[in-house]
Amino acid sequence: MTIGSEREPIAAVDRALAALAAAEILDPRAREDIVAEESPRLARTWAAVRGMYMRLATAPSLQELADHAGVSLRQLARDIDELGATFPLGADGFRELTGDIRLRWAVLLLSSPGLRVADVARSAGYGSSVALGRAFREAGLPPPSTVRRAFGDNG
Repeated sequence: MTIGSEREPIAAVDRALAALAAAEILDPRAREDIVAEESPRLARTWAAVRGMYMRLATAPSLQELADHAGVSLRQLARDIDELGATFPLGADGFRELTGDIRLRWAVLLLSSPGLRVADVARSAGYGSSVALGRAFREAGLPPPSTVRRAFGDNG
């Protein structure tokens, strides 16, 4: 379904929150926080990341993101810092954030019994299954084969 404008969903949420506040189900001050506009920096960063997120690009370069956002690498770094400070992403900086995304993607792919661990490693941006195993170990995770078995694939 195509929505006519980016503001329509926000207006619908705003109306629902107003109704909840009027019925005294929701504190009226919460409505202001929920429908608040994002800062221009966050909106620009999301605009740059959105396409890669939608196509599951697990290892975009900083330069790709800066080009998509139309900003310098330094400005992008400041924007990513703001993004990390605004949302509890559990990662400090771009490298750690993309590493976390790649690990999560690999774990998700390991749930598919039809994919070989080497295929999972490549799809998640690792050069080999050995590199994937090292990344899991450094993150404090069990080996990929153990994760796969936890999903019920014993083969």
